Amino acid sequence: MPKYLTEKIKDERGVWIPVYGKTPEELEEKVRRRLEEIEAAKELASNPYVYQYAKQWYDNATRGLSYKRREDYANIINNHICPYIGQMHMSEITPDIIDSLMEAEAGYSRSLQDKLVSALRKIFTAAYKEGVIKASPCVDLKAGGKKPAEKDALTATQQKTLLDTVHGLPIEGFVLLGLYSGLRREEILALKWDCIELEGDAPHLKVRRALRWEHNRPNVSEQLKSPAARREVPLPSVLVDWLRPLQPEDKTGYLFTDSNGEPWTETIFRNSWRAITRRQTGTVTRIRKDPATGKPIKVAVEKRLGDKIPNSKLTVTIDFAVSPHILRHTYATSLILAGTNVKVVQYLLGHEKVDTTLNIYTHLMERSAAANIGAVRAAFG
Repeated sequence: MPKYLTEKIKDERGVWIPVYGKTPEELEEKVRRRLEEIEAAKELASNPYVYQYAKQWYDNATRGLSYKRREDYANIINNHICPYIGQMHMSEITPDIIDSLMEAEAGYSRSLQDKLVSALRKIFTAAYKEGVIKASPCVDLKAGGKKPAEKDALTATQQKTLLDTVHGLPIEGFVLLGLYSGLRREEILALKWDCIELEGDAPHLKVRRALRWEHNRPNVSEQLKSPAARREVPLPSVLVDWLRPLQPEDKTGYLFTDSNGEPWTETIFRNSWRAITRRQTGTVTRIRKDPATGKPIKVAVEKRLGDKIPNSKLTVTIDFAVSPHILRHTYATSLILAGTNVKVVQYLLGHEKVDTTLNIYTHLMERSAAANIGAVRAAFG
């Protein structure tokens, strides 16, 4: 067995490693090549590619965050940062390049751009503090994006149609709580009976928990969206009447559970919500047989009010947009149009800042005839 010559050198981590060669010449050549690799690794470590540093930042900085927040950051990095600047070195990124990135993303919503700006600022600030770059190119970065379209709350007629449609179905309670308590989806699905008080002069529910899904499984915690989300919401009689017959003696369970008494998974919620989407007008894809070839093909079919839904006894009854958030938006709109003080609306919605409430609902105050009649009378008698 041949005897190898050995020489130890320090790698890019500062660790002594052995290099072997059969002859002095071979050992010298191997040491030379290895030293070149070490220098290249050192240079790359001091000036990594954006995709490398972004991954390092993600692994270190998002460990304590919720599954949803980590998922948001992963989406921003993988789909909105790396496709544009991932193959550039961190030191190459200038404010102009960041501006070009934001310009390329201009077609996305303001919400997504807010997340993009937040991620860019955090990644490059961390790189600056670690000495990877001399200055952050994101100091003056601001979000743009398309302003979200103004959402219309459900009218009284639409609310009745929706409630008639879901009556007796598993999703009925969710819709009622959305319309008459304004809770977020994560707050409704995390409700336990110990937070629902139906007796006394002021029936109410307490928002103390939130449900978030991780790979379909429910994860309920007391970590709410913000401290302001912890609140007590009065219950109108329509909710009290619906809840009272369902109230168990043992108040330790959840309001929305599967057959095992566990909170709803994401799949259960989506399937329950389909009771609404199946009954909505709109364009859907159906499989039909091609008359010419006899082979199955996809065909766009328009669902209209009164149409029978295939393979069921159901008919289309809803001709307006419905989403979990629209229920909450309708609740807030009803409060505003009833003349409720904006600070009360802020509290009931669990908004951290009154500016959030004002930015969304000021137009209702301005357009309400009841709110403006005093000003008109004062001006014209």
